[in-house]
This record gives sequence, C-alpha cells and structure tokens, in this order.
Amino acid sequence: MKIYNDAFEEKDRYQVLQKLGVDSKVLKKALAHELKFAYIAPLIVMSISSYFSVKALGNLMQSSFLSINIISVLIIYIFFFIAYHLSRIVYQKNVGL
Repeated sequence: MKIYNDAFEEKDRYQVLQKLGVDSKVLKKALAHELKFAYIAPLIVMSISSYFSVKALGNLMQSSFLSINIISVLIIYIFFFIAYHLSRIVYQKNVGL
C-alpha cells in the first residue's frame, strides 16, 4: 500500500525528470533498483533472524529444523519476488513510465 501511495507522490518528480530529458529506460532502471532495495532489505533481515530463531528452537527441542527453515524462507522469497514484479508494474503505470 505504501509503494502504491508513493507512486502518486513521486509522479510529478518523474514527469520533471522526463521533461529534463532523462531517458525513460534510465528512470525505469532507477525505479526498479529502488523497489528491489525495499523488498530485499527486509528479506535479508528476515532470513538472518529466522535462522537464529529456528536454530534456538531446534536446540531447545533437541531436533533440527534447518530444512523447514530453508523451505519456508524459499516460499517467502518466491512470494516477495512476485510482489516485487507486480508492484514494479503498478508503480511504473502510476508514475507514467
């Protein structure tokens, strides 16, 4: 929702950059990098914290949950990958690129 709202707030900025002669390919690439960071940063933090949380739980229960952790992290990565591509398409449409 935040990304959707940000697109409307930044629409004027992208229009000004286009009027200044910045190529739309450059703007699309910059937009993609900005959105990648917005998705990758939480994924990295989540991956690290889930590893230690699952390892602590495994030690407590005297079992190994590493395979469960890897599978769940991969599922979340796939979901975020899809969400990233959908939000990039919507963002570009909303800012007029």
